[in-house]
Amino acid sequence: MEMNRTKKSSWLYHIFYETKLGWLFSLMVIAYVGMGFMSFALKGNFKYFSPNTLQTMAGQIPEVGILAIGIILPMITGGIDLSMVGKANLAGVVAAAFMTSVITETTPDSTQMLIAIAAILLALVVGALAGLINGIIISKFNAPPLIVTLGSNYAFMGIAVVITQGKSIVGLPAAFNSLGQGYTLGIIPNQFVVLAIVATVIWFMTSKTPYGTKLFMTGSNMVAAEFSGIDIKKLLRTTYTISGVLAAISGCILFGRSNQANADYGTTYTLQAIMIAVLGGTSPEGGEGNVLGVIFAMFTMQFLATGMNFFQVTNVTYLKDIVWGGVLLIVMVVNYVTALRRTKNALKKSF
Repeated sequence: MEMNRTKKSSWLYHIFYETKLGWLFSLMVIAYVGMGFMSFALKGNFKYFSPNTLQTMAGQIPEVGILAIGIILPMITGGIDLSMVGKANLAGVVAAAFMTSVITETTPDSTQMLIAIAAILLALVVGALAGLINGIIISKFNAPPLIVTLGSNYAFMGIAVVITQGKSIVGLPAAFNSLGQGYTLGIIPNQFVVLAIVATVIWFMTSKTPYGTKLFMTGSNMVAAEFSGIDIKKLLRTTYTISGVLAAISGCILFGRSNQANADYGTTYTLQAIMIAVLGGTSPEGGEGNVLGVIFAMFTMQFLATGMNFFQVTNVTYLKDIVWGGVLLIVMVVNYVTALRRTKNALKKSF
């Protein structure tokens, strides 16, 4: 019995201290409780803690959250993917164009459901192909991921503009819109359920499979990983393809929630996703990243954003940027101090 307790406590210690998740979890709790009590102080009520507010936040998190989860994969390899929004928009526009060209006023609801499912699958294929293109260029020509994905982002958005002719595609079927507007069990937003599934799958892939081991080895030391027999080019192609699929999922959710598709939606999401990834413990230098940390980070950012909107703060957009940037700087300093302390402890143990 005592041995089991020791194992359990050591597991918790590793999760919340050695992986920096303790800081992130504490920050998330402080953000939520702090915003709630500020709400009481300014508004005289606890509506911030109400189920409706939580439900609203749960519906808003997935769009950027899934992009953030998708962007940590190339970041772990030491790269970056700045084309997430471009891929999301292109995949969503293709799906929307397909549905509106096939569905008519006389199309039965059951058939519309099948067409919506086919459109989502088509979007996933488009996202995967877009990601694969990035992966091939980066791996085959040893091109800088920053430049490749920045250029491809504009290319993907340009293709989406050509498809839409600069207009919004409206009249999406209810079956498709339910992805961003419906509820599971009448309470949980469907998009939040999708986020939970995506987070679980990516967590399993990165922590419990050979792919995850190769991913972190490549980001830590690409030369050593190559000498150990890892096919770096194949790994990069796979990673950017998966990133493309996640971007497509986010695009479908975004257009399903807004009930229309546009080529330039979510243009600010790229930087938000990168910020959430870094705040969640993903190292820009590669070799380090954690899905659970990203989850904590996205909740923290949402709690802060909802709080500032809830208080009806003047120039809330600019204030959010200041607060988010400040939180990111604080966490970066904490991460640096923690890493420095860990290095010193390791040196002491070695002597």
